[in-house]
Amino acid sequence: MKRGPKKGNIPWNKGKKGIMPSHAGFQKGHGVLGDKKSYKLRAKKISKALKVFFSDKDCGQEKSHSWKGKKAGYHAFHVWMRTYYGSANKCENSDCVYPRTNRNYKTIYKPKAFHWALIHGREHDHIRENYWMLCASCHAKYDGIRGRN
Repeated sequence: MKRGPKKGNIPWNKGKKGIMPSHAGFQKGHGVLGDKKSYKLRAKKISKALKVFFSDKDCGQEKSHSWKGKKAGYHAFHVWMRTYYGSANKCENSDCVYPRTNRNYKTIYKPKAFHWALIHGREHDHIRENYWMLCASCHAKYDGIRGRN
């Protein structure tokens, strides 16, 4: 596919004299791509509309036509946990020790990430007691994931 002007098209600046900006019809703040002010304004309006649309907490519960209950997937349960209980923000493992040193003998003062982890022997369900918050390293140890050699 050849790029550029097609044959027979008249250029937008034909017959005009002097130096003109390529988008003379646009003004700052009126939706020009790359204009930070208009981009932030659009983003603010969209986020406000989404908050109003999703403000009803029952939209993901049994009242919804798309409610799957226990048949929901792995990802859906974790999204539900974040929606109703927030992101994991601490490690509930009593054996978790910080600060500590890693393999390279660097001191790690606090965990970088926290996860919602399913407690062994329990099923994925919409119950907070079936999950606990763990730091990434405790979660890997709990699930039996081995690190690199």
